[in-house]
Parts: sequence; structure tokens; C-alpha cells
Amino acid sequence: MKFLKLCIENYKCFQKPVEINLDIAEGQKNIVLIGGMNGAGKTAILEAINICLYSESKAKIFRGINRRELEKGNGNIFFELQIKLDDGDTLKIKRAWKNTSHGLNKITQSDLEEKLVLVRNDQRLAISDQGGWQDFLEKTIPHSITQFFFFNGEKIEYMASDKDPEGKLKESIEALLGIERARQLKIDLETIRKEQRKGRDDVLDEDIKAKTFQLTANSKKLEEWKKELIYLEKDLNNLEEKAKEIESDFLRRFGFSADSVGGLKEIEIKRIQLSTRKIEIDKEIKQYCSNILPSGLLSNRFNLIIEQIKNERMLHEAKITGRSNENLADILLEKLYKPECIMCRKPFDENKKGYLKKEILEAISSLDKNNKESLKISPILNLSEREEKRLEASLTNKQSLTNLKDLLNEREDVIKELRRTENELSKLKVGPEDKDAFRLLQRQRDDVQQNIGRRKQEIRDLDEQIADKISTNNILERELNNLYEKYSQEKGKADLLVKISRMINVLNEFIDKLRISKLEDLRKHIFTMYRTLASKSDLIADIIIDPLTYRIKIIDKHKTVIDKQNLSAGEKEVFAISLLWGLAKTSNYNLPIVVDTPLARLDSTHRNSIVTKYFPTAGEQVIILSTDTEVDKNYYKKLEPYIARVNHLLFDKYRELTTLEEGYFWEDNNGG
Repeated sequence: MKFLKLCIENYKCFQKPVEINLDIAEGQKNIVLIGGMNGAGKTAILEAINICLYSESKAKIFRGINRRELEKGNGNIFFELQIKLDDGDTLKIKRAWKNTSHGLNKITQSDLEEKLVLVRNDQRLAISDQGGWQDFLEKTIPHSITQFFFFNGEKIEYMASDKDPEGKLKESIEALLGIERARQLKIDLETIRKEQRKGRDDVLDEDIKAKTFQLTANSKKLEEWKKELIYLEKDLNNLEEKAKEIESDFLRRFGFSADSVGGLKEIEIKRIQLSTRKIEIDKEIKQYCSNILPSGLLSNRFNLIIEQIKNERMLHEAKITGRSNENLADILLEKLYKPECIMCRKPFDENKKGYLKKEILEAISSLDKNNKESLKISPILNLSEREEKRLEASLTNKQSLTNLKDLLNEREDVIKELRRTENELSKLKVGPEDKDAFRLLQRQRDDVQQNIGRRKQEIRDLDEQIADKISTNNILERELNNLYEKYSQEKGKADLLVKISRMINVLNEFIDKLRISKLEDLRKHIFTMYRTLASKSDLIADIIIDPLTYRIKIIDKHKTVIDKQNLSAGEKEVFAISLLWGLAKTSNYNLPIVVDTPLARLDSTHRNSIVTKYFPTAGEQVIILSTDTEVDKNYYKKLEPYIARVNHLLFDKYRELTTLEEGYFWEDNNGG
């Protein structure tokens, strides 16, 4: 199916009749490019296609009447869409709203009267009423599926948000994949069976009544749970947004993330453990040296320890000698200042007593240079005399000291790690003035994280309950079908009821298999296009579609589910476009693709992927409605090999109307 021509008159900025040629020649060129600045009428073209196919409310049509024409009293609006069907026939859809007030009063929406005409191969369709014509259009191009073929940037953004609170997207996907038709057939058969059962109370024995009651109650409970699940998911989204706000506050106020708070406690615990271990190692080394020094260390290690023992012994002796010299100086001074000293001249000056003591001590110290050098030694072992003798005796055996060496190496490693940990702690410290704010944010963050955990668990539990209830209902349905078959064989209309029950069972199996098959095809198509378009495609290993909820999960190369909320805006929109492409391919509907301003929210990398890899393969006919900043000269050059027709919308802001000109913004004609 291809669109050949679109006509618009008196709708929004299309004040005068505008005819847009959309026909493309058979061949490789599949793109119709229509440029237009913001407000020039691109969105109006997309709306006109949908209005022509499916009509619109009087209120919206009235709001769409060109302002200047409405002021003149002209309320007549006209749309025409020409389509080439798959069988080669041409279908013209003419839809108009006529003003019935005849200019007697100011036009209101109630004055508008709609008229629809369908012409196939220049012959008006032989359908008695407009309702029949609309049914024909609905069967030819189902309304529920066109949102995946005719869309704009807002639709892409909505699908990228991964939010579908009312389940409308799931219903549309099932319609697109053909599952809805099979389910509707099942509903119709169940209705027929119910009608056949009326007036035959003998068939409805107590077992059937009980199971029917249970099935009804289960279905009601299932709907309640689904509503509750929607509420929980909304609340979870709100909590996750709150968590992001708290994270931003942490970064802004303290310079580190909220996740570091939990790490701060772990680092502090690690620091305490390291400090404790260092004390234990020091104690073990001391005990080792004083009690059971292991053997096996190399001789040069023995010499170093023995040398240290001697040095510390000299230090100890030097301190004793120093105290002895002090006492000797005091005795000499006491003798000199006694009256009995006949060798000293009298009287001694008391003020020079301290000076004289200092001179005596220096004289004594000069006689023992070794004692002076010994005082410079730094103690390490601090052993008692008994411990020194025991250690020296042990060392002279020259046996292995491997364990002591290991302890020393471990002590060095512990000290290094302790310094690194203390440095890491210093980066996460909070000033006294910020402690109250820090504790408040920390409590808020802990509360939110606890609530998120609870919500996720509640959602998991509810998902399991829903799945169990659906499984229970399926079992009940099979049991009811078996009961209907059993009892219907013995009563009137047994053959029909048996066949209906069997058909319902077959349809249940068919729907399950069809869903699995179609969702697998959809998964492959989405995965292929997403890997083609995404800038981080090497990180994506697979895509999984939940057969119950139709939620799509992206799996990375580590087999971990990627939270789509953590994707960039561009990556989300690329995912949405991949989903739209996959749905179009899986549906087997051969409809044109109409895209309004698809690149506005994308960065240059993703724009290039969409232009070069998506548009040329999106469909047999792709109609792009673009601004000059989306498809600029660079992207136009890349699209040019695939462009079959190009025009641009020219808006006259003084007359408030749009006209159509050939060529793109900087061109005079097609392809020129």
C-alpha cells in the first residue's frame, strides 16, 4: 500500500487548497521528504492523514478551521487521500465538514456536518451508509495499528518513557500482531456457548456453578491486582526519582555520592581492623623475639638483630652512665663548696655553681665518646636484659626466621593499607557545620532506599500472584470446558457445545503459540535495529520481552538487565524507534511510514544512524516531515540516493497561510 496524494483545504495554516503529491516510482527510492519550519504545517499533514482515514470529533475539527477563514464565515473543511492498495486498485477517501448555518449566525461546532465518500477505481463504493464506509476503512487499515506507522517525536518520546499505565500499548501491540483477532474469536465463541446454555439448568450442575463462580471471582481479583500493580509501579518510579534528587543533593553539598555513605562505614570498619591488626603484629613480633624466635632466617638478618640488641644495650648503659656522671658532678660540687675543702679558694660564687656543673659534665662526657654516640640510637625492640640474653642465645643457632620475615612484611603492607584507608576517609569527611544536614539526607536516603526495596519486593510478589492466578484461571477454564464437553454429549445441542469447547481449547493453545512466535519475531527485529542504531551497541547482548506484560528488558554483555531509565535521552528514543520498526516488520502490514520531526531530540551520532540506517529501510514508502535543522544539508546528502520526491512548506506569516513548493529549503526543484 502506498499514498499517492493528499489534499487539504481550510485546515490550520492550509487556508487555501494545497495538493501534496506523495507518489513514488517503483524502484529503490522510497523516501518522500517534506521540509517545513516550525508552524508551517508538518503536524497538520500527519493529522490530515489520520482525519481522512478515521474522522475526528467536531470540537477538534472546529478548532482546526483556519482563523482568517473562520472570521469570514467559512467553516467548510475538506480532506482527500488517494491510496494505491496492495491489489493495485486506487482508493480515494474524501472527507469534508460543511457549515450548515448558511451565514445566519456565528459558526459553532454544532453547525458542522460531516460527509464521507469512498471511490475505488473511479467508482463510488456501493455501501448504503457512511457507517459501512468507515467499517470498510477500519478493516483495510485498522486504526489501532496506525500509531506504529504514523507517528511524531512526541509518540517516540512516549514509547521511550516505557510507561503504559492503562495497558493501551499492550492492546495495540496485540492488535498489530494479530493476537487480538484470535482472542476476539475466543470471546465470540464463549458468548455463543453461553447463549446455547441458557434455559438448560440441568447442564449447570453444582460443580459447573462452583467453578464458574470461582473463575468470576478470580478474574475480579486479577483486575484488582493489576490496578494495584500499576499503582505500585507508579510509586516506585516516584521513589526512584526521589532517590535521584537526594543523590544530587549529596553531590552538590558534600562532593560525594550518597552511595559512598555506606562505603564510609565500611572504610571506617576497615581502618579499625587494620589498626587492630598492626597492634597484634607488633605484639607477635615482640613475643617472637623474646620467647620463641623461629629459625631459618639468613645470617645477615641475625647480625642486624644482634647489632640492634647491642646498640640498645649500649643506649641503656649510656643512660645509666649519664645518670652516674650527674651524681658525680653533684658530689664534686658539694665537696668544693664545703668549708673543709682546704684546696679551694674561698669564697666560691654561688651564681656560678650551675655553670661549673655543666663544665664538669662536659669534661666527663668528652672522656667517653662512645657513650655520647650511644645516646643517638633509636630503640626498636625495648627488651629486658633477660629477654636480650634469651634472644641472643636463640639467634646464635642461625635457624630459620621465615615466620618473622612474613610478619615484618605483613606489618609493612598493613601500614601502607592503613595510610591509604585514612587518606580515603579524609576525602569523605563532613565538616561540623554540615553534620546535621548530612544526617538528615542520610536518613532520607535510607528511608527512600528501604521503601524502594519494599516496593520492588511487593511488585515481585504481586507479579507472582498475578501469574499464579492466571495459571489457576487457565486450569479452571480447561476444567469447565471438559465439563461442558462431558455433559453436552448427553444433552441437546451437545455436538455444538462440544465443538465450541474444543475450539476454545484450540484457540487458547493457538493464542499462546502465536504470542510466543510473534513476540520472538518482534524481539529479533527490535534487537537487530537497536544494535544497528545504538551508539553503545557492543554493550547490548540480548532483548527479552515478557509474554505476560509485554515489558521489554535490555540485557548487557554481563547478562544483567539494563534499567532503561539509566539510558540517555537519545538512546531511549533509538530504542523506541527500534520498537516501532520491529512492530511494523512483525505485523506484515504493508503501510507507508509517516514520521513528523523525528530527529529533534537526538544527538548527532544517533541522528546519523537514523538517517543512514533507519529511513532507507523503514518501509517501501517513507514520508518524512522535517525542519531544516533536522535534515540539514549534510543529512540531505546522505538521504539523497533514497529520495523519490522532495518539497517544502512555505508559511506566509503576514497572510497566515502555507503553500507547497518543489525542492528542499535550498533547492529550486526535485533533487536539484
